[in-house]
Amino acid sequence: RVKLSYLVLDAANLDAGQPLDEEALRHLYQEGIERFREPEQRHARHILVTLTAGADAAAEAEAKARILAIRDRLVAGEDFATLAKEVSQDPGSAPQGGDLGLFGKGIMDPAFEQAAFSLEPGTISEPVRSQFGYHLIQVTEIQPETLKPFESVREQLVAEANRGGAEAIFYDMT
Repeated sequence: RVKLSYLVLDAANLDAGQPLDEEALRHLYQEGIERFREPEQRHARHILVTLTAGADAAAEAEAKARILAIRDRLVAGEDFATLAKEVSQDPGSAPQGGDLGLFGKGIMDPAFEQAAFSLEPGTISEPVRSQFGYHLIQVTEIQPETLKPFESVREQLVAEANRGGAEAIFYDMT
């Protein structure tokens, strides 16, 4: 004879009961729709003329004159990426032609972000002052906000619903 000393209950292995019908899954999708939203992103490059936070008026004027001269060269037709490699003082992006890749809101310096999210692709910003200095920004691509369709997240919803049902059973048993 074997005496049972303990019982292991594992919510992951419990059967949650009846599968959800299509209408219930669609309801779950609508309830959590914000989770499936991909916010707009921008692909940009920039040229930076650095300026320290406590710079005096003369240093500020010199940095602004330098960035305006660089902007004049861009407006005259020089290639942005080539010029960024030559003159940008951002050690992280200059070797890549100023390329910053794709980014969403809340990542960059607020002034930089505001300018980048107001530009149309291909246009060059006016000088933008950030905590790092002066930037010229060029947006190369805009990825608009998207919503993952129900079909692409259906299995995720089924798994979440089953896990939630199993956890409810587990807590009822304990």
